[in-house]
Amino acid sequence: MGRKKVDALTAPRAARLYRLITLLGAGPQTRAALLRRLKLDVRGFYRDLEALRGLGIAVAAGDDTKYALAGAVDDALAKLPF
Repeated sequence: MGRKKVDALTAPRAARLYRLITLLGAGPQTRAALLRRLKLDVRGFYRDLEALRGLGIAVAAGDDTKYALAGAVDDALAKLPF
């Protein structure tokens, strides 16, 4: 499947995507914990997940609404457009 176009990234969103990748790379995280740590609402969280997936960064959703990076952190960070 090809990459989707990702909207232009603002500096705060770019920083948040970087932080989201590092949090997910540390191991499975609940959605609630990620929302708290990133200071996001549910809608913003899913927009950021879609942005990561649009960049070709796989995020696995597991049981109990836990999310984890499906791959290496360094590989995911290399796909960020900055």
